[in-house]
Amino acid sequence: MEKDLRIALVSCSAAVGAVDANVRSLIRWMDRAKEVQADIVCFPEVNLSGYSLNPEAVWFNPQLD
Repeated sequence: MEKDLRIALVSCSAAVGAVDANVRSLIRWMDRAKEVQADIVCFPEVNLSGYSLNPEAVWFNPQLD
C-alpha cells in the first residue's frame, strides 16, 4: 500500500540567543504543520539558537562556557 508523504518546509526568522522564544515559534509552526497533516517538518539550520550574518552580532552566554 502506497502513501503520499507530506513535507512542510518552514522558512522563519529566529532571534539570536533567544532559545526559549525560538522554541515557542517552532512549536507554533509544528502545530500548523499538524493542521495540514504534514508527516515531516523541516526548519532552517541553527533555528533554535538563532544566527546573524552581522559579525558584530556575536553574543556570549556564560552558561555555555
